[in-house]
Amino acid sequence: MCRRCDGQPETLGYVLGSCTHTKPQKIRRHGEIKNFLASKLAKNCAVFTEPAVKVLNELKKPDLEVKDQKKLYIIDVTVRL
Repeated sequence: MCRRCDGQPETLGYVLGSCTHTKPQKIRRHGEIKNFLASKLAKNCAVFTEPAVKVLNELKKPDLEVKDQKKLYIIDVTVRL
């Protein structure tokens, strides 16, 4: 069992992706990376945080929507550990 949470067998996939002990740290790092990217990109582009984007009749909420003069970029940050 996982030494940190006793939830599941301690596999690499579990520790990196599902362990409840590491989840708050992942959420914090995710927010820090998202905010860092948004602040850097906002110097030259329009940046929208967690916009509602309609995809095939479903609303999705990517982390960032970035628009420059010619293109629109959808960015969704992923943090594993």
